[in-house]
Amino acid sequence: MTKAAAFAAAAKPNSGRPIDICVFGCTGNAGRAVAFHAVRLSAQQNSKLTIGLAGRSQPKVQSVLDGILAELSLQPQDVSVEVVLADLTDEKSMLEMTQRSCVVVGCAGPYGRYGEATVKACVEGGAHYVDITGEVPWVERMITDYDSKAKATGVTLLPFAGYDCIPAEIGMYLAGKALQNNDDEAVLGQINLAFRNKGG
Repeated sequence: MTKAAAFAAAAKPNSGRPIDICVFGCTGNAGRAVAFHAVRLSAQQNSKLTIGLAGRSQPKVQSVLDGILAELSLQPQDVSVEVVLADLTDEKSMLEMTQRSCVVVGCAGPYGRYGEATVKACVEGGAHYVDITGEVPWVERMITDYDSKAKATGVTLLPFAGYDCIPAEIGMYLAGKALQNNDDEAVLGQINLAFRNKGG
């Protein structure tokens, strides 16, 4: 288990908040994909899990929700979903979003340009933070600037939870497992991975 995963597992739930998982930046391609799975999860949980879909434009966020419901053949009463207005340039709206949410999934990128406002709001608002970035220098800066305060307030910051990092993590896990299965004393020292994606 990675250090980040251990922190996430140990994180205390923010009981009493109306939104369990809020997807910020749900109108972009990656954000819509995350929103799709979150809404589907709410339906599978018989609406016991409340999802927030957040962005700066109510009509665009509502359109994303309507499209997801149609794609899943669901009616609005089949899920517990709220449309949340939050704008990166409006600190008050970002703080209100995080204060109402247990976990915020940040999908508004590029993170070097747009990500810090979400991290800051989560730390100040007490919501756990997850993102899908692969921008290492930005993550290093967020750790430097916000890690101490996040730990002090019991907020988990979990970057690298998306596509950019998953192949490397799974590759390391599978290679290590294969070594152990073939040689009990084998130790994985280093893996160098190279992969190329197509599309976006």
